[in-house]
Amino acid sequence: MKKRCAKIAFCPHCGNETTHLLLYIHDCEEIFTKADGDGKDEWRLAMQYYFTVCETCKQPLLYGDLHVCEDKEDFQTSHLYWPKRKMLFDNVPQRIKEYYEEAIRIKRIAPSSFAGQIRKCLEALCDARKIKQGNLFNRLEELANNGEIPKHFIEMADILRFFGNIGVHATETNIRSLPVDTIDDFFTAIIEYVYGFPSRIEEIKQSYKEYKQKN
Repeated sequence: MKKRCAKIAFCPHCGNETTHLLLYIHDCEEIFTKADGDGKDEWRLAMQYYFTVCETCKQPLLYGDLHVCEDKEDFQTSHLYWPKRKMLFDNVPQRIKEYYEEAIRIKRIAPSSFAGQIRKCLEALCDARKIKQGNLFNRLEELANNGEIPKHFIEMADILRFFGNIGVHATETNIRSLPVDTIDDFFTAIIEYVYGFPSRIEEIKQSYKEYKQKN
């Protein structure tokens, strides 16, 4: 590489908007396929991958994009391939999305605030499902009683509520020990069940309907 090249972007490792330094470029071809009722189409596309490092936390990141220009390295417009930044489903209410996006930004740099923000996400989830009465645990229990989430998710949701309380009243000791990845996984599992599964089931039903029409 002839010169130092970098871009300013969000780092999922450390949660900062920081400089990503380009270390290595890899060119290759990838095979893409598309199946339809008449057979399978296959074509090859030139790809370019960019191995980078975050200059704040020193962790690696991988960007990539279609390689369309022979004389230009399109690092600045490339997309982050790894690590993936968590995003909620399109059909999740905007308020929950906004709370969660803010939570992800502070996940590594402010664990206690992250836990408190996830609690706000749960409250927004209850609001979105029209459950207005009682404390958060009772509202989550009603969510389960209504069949919105499985009964065993109640314990999971209560754990999130517990960590959220710690986030609000955190001490220096428990700030460092908060299991942010577990909190994140628990919350996204609940969102997956409430918003992800129904939309996937509809997609499968639609595919089945189209298949029956063709055959």
